[in-house]
Amino acid sequence: MRVLIVGPSTYKKIVGGVATHVSLVKQMLESIKSVQAVETFDTTYNEHSQKISVLQSVIRIVKTRFTPYPFIYINASIYFGSLCKLALLLFKKTALNCKIVIQMHGGNLESLSVCQKWMIKMLLIPLFNKVNAIHFLTEKQQVEFTALFPMHKEKTRLTNNYVALSEQAPQKQFEHLHVLFFSRLEKDKGILEFLACANRLKDHPEISFLVAGEGSEQQTVEDFASESSNLQFFGKVFLHQKSALLQKANVFCLPSIHPEGVPYALLEAMAHGQIPVVTKAGRMGEIISKNQCGYLIEQDSEMLCQTLLKMLQNKSALTQMSRLAYETVKQQFSLQTMADAYEALLKQ
Repeated sequence: MRVLIVGPSTYKKIVGGVATHVSLVKQMLESIKSVQAVETFDTTYNEHSQKISVLQSVIRIVKTRFTPYPFIYINASIYFGSLCKLALLLFKKTALNCKIVIQMHGGNLESLSVCQKWMIKMLLIPLFNKVNAIHFLTEKQQVEFTALFPMHKEKTRLTNNYVALSEQAPQKQFEHLHVLFFSRLEKDKGILEFLACANRLKDHPEISFLVAGEGSEQQTVEDFASESSNLQFFGKVFLHQKSALLQKANVFCLPSIHPEGVPYALLEAMAHGQIPVVTKAGRMGEIISKNQCGYLIEQDSEMLCQTLLKMLQNKSALTQMSRLAYETVKQQFSLQTMADAYEALLKQ
């Protein structure tokens, strides 16, 4: 069976949750015996790994002649431009006799105007007839979408992101806290609060701060790091550098108010035994509360500081919490769990 994944190409150095997801889904599908080939079609980046506009994406979709695939896996986000691209993709592909699964990532319908919602509804109602399943990362996304498309309610599913992890739980040490921010460097992700916390705790040599990623606040981070004694900035990281950073850090921090799903950065950090210190954005609050494997905060630098100091005062509990973070990913978010589910879907 030949499979097509629509999303950022796995052959390019691209950062972000969707790019990570495409890479892992490709890896997962290739592990299924009935799948002979997995190909990708990129509507987000050009050959230089640079983001392209919605108009450029539309032109690329219109120009492409799609060959038949028995199974097509489309990655989309709940933003107006992404949903317009989804409609065009479905219009071109619904003529093909195949199974189509749509995975929704970030965003929510609250970001759309009344006019945009009406346009999307008119475009997608008939096109969703040829779709087998629509997956969402948060219940809020699923409920909003079901309200707009009640006739397709039975096709919606709440799903997870999944990551690969080692069979043995990492053995983290907590004499020193290495606190990692690994995400886009944007205000809504909480990078400014993270920097403010690092500045407040500069007289605590037992706590150091690590930042990896890129975004509109990158210059702010670079300027701070150049004058800081307790914060290092690594920029974009890939492969061995990313692995080394995940192994070095023992605390993962994401004080985000962004409409998250299930952030890959969170799952990868937990798979490496890092203790999450995060907000309730998306499903992060649910994961941490249900499994008692981290700390929940607001997007507030003072609250982050107090949480880290509290962790230092209770080091004996951190090793167990690190193990719980790893076990949570192993039991609920492992790549093998995803492979089993999709193998069953392909057999239907």
